[in-house]
Amino acid sequence: LTKATVGNKLNLVGTHQQVLGASAGDTAIRIGVGSYYKYPHNIAPNGGGDSVNQYTLMFDFKVLNFKQWHTFFQTDTTNKNDGECFIRPITSVKPARIGTATTGYTPDSILENKWYRLVISVNLNNFFRYYLNGKLVLEGDTQEVDGRFALLPQILFFADNDKEDDTIDIASLAIFDTCMSAKQIAK
Repeated sequence: LTKATVGNKLNLVGTHQQVLGASAGDTAIRIGVGSYYKYPHNIAPNGGGDSVNQYTLMFDFKVLNFKQWHTFFQTDTTNKNDGECFIRPITSVKPARIGTATTGYTPDSILENKWYRLVISVNLNNFFRYYLNGKLVLEGDTQEVDGRFALLPQILFFADNDKEDDTIDIASLAIFDTCMSAKQIAK
């Protein structure tokens, strides 16, 4: 379940299990609470800094409920601070939306038990864009080069320091060494 089609394998910290995927015959993983993957991405520093400042992440995901926070990725490889992208839980005043307080949240909610493809295209100091199922849904607040959202040699997937990482099903996961365009993402 951790073998990569291209690149390094994922290194599991905690537990996961195989579940049904988005289409008949497909498989996915369900990553447990407090569990995550470490991934050495081998992307050279880019975008004008000492870290990876231009990259794209892709997640095919489904969540079972919106009672807790769900996290997508964490740039702090010690996992001692907040993740960098969440699905916030539903409250009496806030619907389930994707993002962070720093970059902003998507304007529309997502539904439980439905598969989505989230693509985050990052060019720090220029843009931070969220795409859902191929459509731009949020032009997030631009972040600084080599800041919070820059990648170190490893990235953590589905990790958060204080367990704001409820169970999430993942059918595929990808990282690219460039900030993809809207046209590339639509394909």
